[in-house]
Amino acid sequence: MSQSSAALNAPNPMKKKVITALIAVAIGHIGVLWAVSHIKPAELKPIDKKPLQVRFVKIQDQPKPLPPKPKEPPKKPEPKKRGKRS
Repeated sequence: MSQSSAALNAPNPMKKKVITALIAVAIGHIGVLWAVSHIKPAELKPIDKKPLQVRFVKIQDQPKPLPPKPKEPPKKPEPKKRGKRS
C-alpha cells in the first residue's frame, strides 16, 4: 500500500506546468497594467479661434414655372401646280 499512497501524493508534473503558466500570465498582466497606469497623457494645446457663426436662412417656395406654349405645327408647303403642256 505504500506504493499506491505514494503515487497519489506525488505532485503531478502537468499541474506544476499549469500553475506556472497561470502565475506567469498573472504577473504579465499586472506588469502591463502598472506600465499603462504610469503613462503620461499627451498635452493638448488650447485652440484660440473664434467659434463659427451660423445664420439660418428660410428658403421661400418658388412658384412653379408655366408649361411652355405648344408649338404650332409646321405648315406644309402647297403642292406646285403643274402647268399644261403645249
